[in-house]
Amino acid sequence: MPRVLIPTDEPNFTLGLVNGYRALGWEVVTGVTNFRIRPACYDIVHVQWPEEFSGWRLPLQSELEQIKRDLDWWSHNSTVIFTVNNLYPHEYEKHPVFHELYSSFYKQSCIITHYSNASRRMVLEAFPEAGMARHIVHSPPNYAVTLARQRGRGCRRTSMSIDADDFVILIMGRIRNWAEARLIQR
Repeated sequence: MPRVLIPTDEPNFTLGLVNGYRALGWEVVTGVTNFRIRPACYDIVHVQWPEEFSGWRLPLQSELEQIKRDLDWWSHNSTVIFTVNNLYPHEYEKHPVFHELYSSFYKQSCIITHYSNASRRMVLEAFPEAGMARHIVHSPPNYAVTLARQRGRGCRRTSMSIDADDFVILIMGRIRNWAEARLIQR
């Protein structure tokens, strides 16, 4: 049975990816720690967010170097796939340390996947080293698996004093600046 490591601790967004691999007959293992300790052999290491390896914060130089060593090890022992969820981590657009971190993943990945052609274009412009990888544009994940975990439509509304027919918008991720807030308001 082929094996894939999805090195993330994020419990909701990746459910569709995990279930997709399982439906194709793959053994799936998740967890950031597994990326660091290299506990087993995997056919694929499918990365979602490089910044998760530094605790969702700017990595210290020593942490950055360790992440790069781990990535190099995996790239010589597996096929590395990187799914682009963000061009840069939230609030760190064009930050040189995150540029170096992301550049490392683009250099070491065999396949880079995108949710749009705009993502592909922007990545290739900002990170020329990504040009060596194969790029695949596909639709975003199916959130049906995440929705299935929902206890019921009304329980959250009640806890937040929102009436059953009130209009509600779900925002996934962080609102990074006022331009995004105004877009949501419109």
